[in-house]
Amino acid sequence: AFPYSKREGTTSARMPQLEESVKKNRNRMLIALSKKLEEQYAKKFLNQELEVLIEEENQEFSVGHTSNYLKVQINQKLKTNTYYPIIIKEVKEDRVIGELSQRPKEL
Repeated sequence: AFPYSKREGTTSARMPQLEESVKKNRNRMLIALSKKLEEQYAKKFLNQELEVLIEEENQEFSVGHTSNYLKVQINQKLKTNTYYPIIIKEVKEDRVIGELSQRPKEL
Protein backbone atom coordinates (compact mmCIF):
# COMPACT_ATOMS: atom_id res chain seq x y z
CA ALA A 1 0.00 0.00 0.00
CA PHE A 2 1.17 3.50 -0.70
CA PRO A 3 -0.47 6.91 -0.44
CA TYR A 4 -1.79 8.67 -3.53
CA SER A 5 0.53 11.34 -4.91
CA LYS A 6 -0.97 14.28 -6.76
CA ARG A 7 0.16 14.55 -10.39
CA GLU A 8 -0.35 17.84 -12.15
CA GLY A 9 -2.32 17.70 -15.37
CA THR A 10 -4.46 14.75 -14.29
CA THR A 11 -8.20 14.87 -13.66
CA SER A 12 -7.72 13.72 -10.07
CA ALA A 13 -5.27 16.59 -9.38
CA ARG A 14 -8.20 19.02 -9.78
CA MET A 15 -10.29 17.15 -7.19
CA PRO A 16 -10.28 18.03 -3.48
CA GLN A 17 -7.25 16.44 -1.80
CA LEU A 18 -6.99 14.70 1.58
CA GLU A 19 -4.64 15.92 4.29
CA GLU A 20 -1.28 14.13 4.36
CA SER A 21 -2.00 12.93 7.91
CA VAL A 22 -5.21 11.22 6.72
CA LYS A 23 -3.35 9.52 3.86
CA LYS A 24 -0.57 8.33 6.18
CA ASN A 25 -3.05 7.03 8.74
CA ARG A 26 -5.03 5.11 6.10
CA ASN A 27 -1.80 3.69 4.70
CA ARG A 28 -0.75 2.45 8.16
CA MET A 29 -4.19 0.89 8.65
CA LEU A 30 -4.01 -0.94 5.31
CA ILE A 31 -0.53 -2.28 6.04
CA ALA A 32 -1.61 -3.49 9.49
CA LEU A 33 -4.68 -5.20 7.99
CA SER A 34 -2.55 -6.80 5.28
CA LYS A 35 -0.13 -8.23 7.87
CA LYS A 36 -3.01 -9.58 9.95
CA LEU A 37 -4.59 -11.26 6.92
CA GLU A 38 -1.23 -12.73 5.82
CA GLU A 39 -0.74 -14.22 9.28
CA GLN A 40 -4.26 -15.70 9.32
CA TYR A 41 -3.65 -17.21 5.89
CA ALA A 42 -0.30 -18.72 6.93
CA LYS A 43 -1.80 -20.26 10.08
CA LYS A 44 -4.14 -22.34 7.91
CA PHE A 45 -1.09 -24.39 6.91
CA LEU A 46 0.30 -25.15 10.39
CA ASN A 47 1.33 -28.81 10.74
CA GLN A 48 0.74 -29.43 7.04
CA GLU A 49 3.37 -30.71 4.65
CA LEU A 50 4.05 -28.45 1.67
CA GLU A 51 6.57 -28.54 -1.14
CA VAL A 52 9.05 -25.66 -0.78
CA LEU A 53 11.41 -24.45 -3.48
CA ILE A 54 14.62 -23.42 -1.73
CA GLU A 55 15.84 -20.10 -3.10
CA GLU A 56 18.44 -18.96 -0.54
CA GLU A 57 20.72 -20.73 1.88
CA ASN A 58 23.51 -19.92 4.27
CA GLN A 59 25.29 -21.81 7.07
CA GLU A 60 22.36 -21.46 9.48
CA PHE A 61 19.14 -21.76 7.47
CA SER A 62 17.45 -21.96 4.08
CA VAL A 63 14.57 -19.88 2.72
CA GLY A 64 12.09 -20.70 -0.01
CA HIS A 65 8.50 -20.34 -1.16
CA THR A 66 5.58 -22.71 -1.44
CA SER A 67 3.35 -22.80 -4.51
CA ASN A 68 0.86 -20.66 -2.56
CA TYR A 69 3.46 -17.93 -1.88
CA LEU A 70 4.31 -18.64 1.75
CA LYS A 71 7.85 -17.60 2.58
CA VAL A 72 9.32 -20.47 4.60
CA GLN A 73 12.50 -20.61 6.67
CA ILE A 74 14.03 -24.01 7.42
CA ASN A 75 16.70 -23.99 10.11
CA GLN A 76 19.16 -26.16 8.21
CA LYS A 77 21.19 -25.82 5.05
CA LEU A 78 19.37 -27.21 1.99
CA LYS A 79 20.30 -27.17 -1.69
CA THR A 80 18.95 -24.17 -3.65
CA ASN A 81 16.71 -24.62 -6.70
CA THR A 82 15.41 -27.84 -5.19
CA TYR A 83 11.96 -28.76 -3.87
CA TYR A 84 11.70 -30.29 -0.39
CA PRO A 85 8.74 -31.62 1.59
CA ILE A 86 8.47 -29.24 4.56
CA ILE A 87 6.11 -29.38 7.55
CA ILE A 88 4.96 -25.91 8.60
CA LYS A 89 5.61 -25.54 12.35
CA GLU A 90 5.34 -21.87 13.29
CA VAL A 91 4.09 -18.55 11.91
CA LYS A 92 6.40 -15.56 12.36
CA GLU A 93 5.91 -11.92 11.41
CA ASP A 94 7.25 -12.09 7.84
CA ARG A 95 7.56 -15.83 7.17
CA VAL A 96 6.74 -19.24 8.47
CA ILE A 97 9.15 -21.71 10.03
CA GLY A 98 9.21 -25.25 8.71
CA GLU A 99 11.05 -28.50 9.24
CA LEU A 100 12.17 -31.03 6.69
CA SER A 101 9.63 -33.86 6.55
CA GLN A 102 10.84 -37.26 7.65
CA ARG A 103 8.44 -39.08 5.36
CA PRO A 104 10.01 -41.61 3.02
CA LYS A 105 10.59 -40.57 -0.57
CA GLU A 106 8.14 -42.01 -3.09
CA LEU A 107 9.61 -44.44 -5.61
